[in-house]
Amino acid sequence: MDTSTFQKISRKLCKYFHYHRVGGYDPQTGLAWACRNKSGFMFHIVVETGWPAYEHAYTQVTKFQEGYACVRGNSGLWCCHIRPDGFPAYTNRFLNVGLFFEGLADASDDRGYFHIKTDGTPAYESRFNRVGHFCYGLAQAKDKTGHFHIKPDGTPAYALRGLSNGPFNEQGVAWTDMLKRVKEKQIIVRVWINARGEIVS
Repeated sequence: MDTSTFQKISRKLCKYFHYHRVGGYDPQTGLAWACRNKSGFMFHIVVETGWPAYEHAYTQVTKFQEGYACVRGNSGLWCCHIRPDGFPAYTNRFLNVGLFFEGLADASDDRGYFHIKTDGTPAYESRFNRVGHFCYGLAQAKDKTGHFHIKPDGTPAYALRGLSNGPFNEQGVAWTDMLKRVKEKQIIVRVWINARGEIVS
């Protein structure tokens, strides 16, 4: 279902089922998020029928991705993931969680940022100042040494460190901002690196 088609369907769902908003359609599960009013609780609906997919409601939810959606609890934190039946996917709770990409989701606890598996267990023991989602086998990460990319086991993919960086793309490269000395001055330059941290352009 393309974006234009879903927008038309979502307007009909709002009209006939009295939803305030419907969005975030996931073709894998056939579910989309919905809410009854502007400041009301959110839940997921079966787009084909328009009916709620489960009886629960949450402060806020995201779309489903790879079979799981993030939920914001009463504490205001994005604390866990739910399954399509609306029940939590695991018993652990976190300070923050993101969507699943390539089987892992970013999360944070009182020790820092890391990634978790679908059962809510950490993918590795390391903690970072920040992490991104996995894209083509690597994820962005930051610690006191700078910005770099990590493997699914939490180990650095290479030794190079930058000031900031982006995710890897389908060409197998990612941008990284670095300091370069030019005529007694330090300037920020953007380079492209491969998965081994080698500058390719």
